[in-house]
Amino acid sequence: MDNKLQAFDDDPNYLKGLGGWLIVVAIGIVLNPILLSYQLNQELFPLISDGTLAVLSDPSSDYYIEYFAALFYAELALNIALLLAWLSLLFLFFYKHKAFPRIFILVISLVPFIVLLDSVMVNKILPEVSIFNAETIKLLARSIVYAAIWIPYMLMSERVKKTFTRPDSDNEEQVSTTTSIPNEA
Repeated sequence: MDNKLQAFDDDPNYLKGLGGWLIVVAIGIVLNPILLSYQLNQELFPLISDGTLAVLSDPSSDYYIEYFAALFYAELALNIALLLAWLSLLFLFFYKHKAFPRIFILVISLVPFIVLLDSVMVNKILPEVSIFNAETIKLLARSIVYAAIWIPYMLMSERVKKTFTRPDSDNEEQVSTTTSIPNEA
């Protein structure tokens, strides 16, 4: 049995590649853009297409809510920024780019703050909506637990260190692996 364990230690490709717990990370990275796109299509875009945004942001309307348009566009901007971040992570992950772990940590660290910011903005415009309603508490708890699990994994995992090694460009790799010989003139 010791020989089998020694074989793993001697193999430089052991713990390298998109396997192990990185499969769970991959599932999250694939699902998050899908879920955000669904949320945009189900919750935000219909407010434009059915005229709700126009009615709620028109001062002459009986249903006017001051700053509702600002809230809507802030929500839209935050969701699109998160969608772009998750799509970027998707590319970096499957490309095995060396920046993936740092950017992943940054994004999942920001999510709880974005949830809180969103909740505070909604409460300022719609005071009847509690800052810490059930949905916000659920999203906040989920994002904190997610970060608490995956940030340490990204920082300490040997598989992460061995997998995400691709440089920014082929030039960077060539420059770092070649040596220059001074000209004799």
